[in-house]
Amino acid sequence: MKAELFSSDFIIGLSIFLIAMGVFGLYYESLQGDVADYKIRNEIQNKAINIADLLVTSSGDPQYWNSANVNVIGLYDDGLINLTKFEELKNIEHYTAKRMLGLGGYEIYIEIRNETAPFGYALQNNSVTYSFGNKSNENSLQVFYVERYGLAKIDGNVTKVKIGVVVWS
Repeated sequence: MKAELFSSDFIIGLSIFLIAMGVFGLYYESLQGDVADYKIRNEIQNKAINIADLLVTSSGDPQYWNSANVNVIGLYDDGLINLTKFEELKNIEHYTAKRMLGLGGYEIYIEIRNETAPFGYALQNNSVTYSFGNKSNENSLQVFYVERYGLAKIDGNVTKVKIGVVVWS
C-alpha cells in the first residue's frame, strides 16, 4: 500500500514540477526578448544623442570640410551652425554618411528648422531645404528623436534653429 501511495505522490509531484519548469521556460524566453529589445532601444538612443551632440559641438575634420574631403561630419563653426556644411552633407552618399556617423544598420533623418517650426516642417531658404536622409515610417520598430538648439545665419540674419536627429531601425 505504501508503494502505491508513493507512486501517485511521485507522479503528482513530478507533474507539478514539470508544469512549473515549463512556465518558467516560457517566462525566461519572454524575458530574453525584452532584454534584446531594451539593448537595441538603448543603442539607438545613444547613437541619436551622440550624433546630435557631434553635429552641434564639432566643426568636423577637416575644420572647413566639404563632401569631397570630409573625415568627420560636424556642423559647428564660429558659434553658429554652418548651413553650407549641411548642404555639403547632402552631397555625401547616404550610406557613406551613415558609416561616418557610426550608424551601422540604422537609418537617420536630420533636419534644421526655425526654432518655432514644428518637426517635419522644412525650413526654406531660397528653395534650399535643410534636411538629410529619409523620414521614418509607421513600420519602424524603434524610433528616437533628439533635438538640439543653436544659431544659424539665414538670409544674413542670425536665427535660433532646432536641429532634429531621428535614428530608427
